[in-house]
Amino acid sequence: TRLVEYVAAEARQFQDLLPRYQANPELFTLQWQTESLARVFTNASEKFYLAPGPAGQPRELRLLLSREPEKSNVIPPPAPAADSH
Repeated sequence: TRLVEYVAAEARQFQDLLPRYQANPELFTLQWQTESLARVFTNASEKFYLAPGPAGQPRELRLLLSREPEKSNVIPPPAPAADSH
């Protein structure tokens, strides 16, 4: 079934990645996080990343979700001239 195939694939991936993790857990975690964020942010129009606080201290993030859209710096093309026929 699909579930069995999915779980088997996940197990294979885990077994493939385990030696890299065991060799250098900190580097592996950083690379895995970077790759994951790259996939997540690929099609995002705006990106906000809040790095962990010093010594694991929590950080507070406040977002203004109903803000005005940014003004575009693109100049619209001129309107076509009226046909005088």
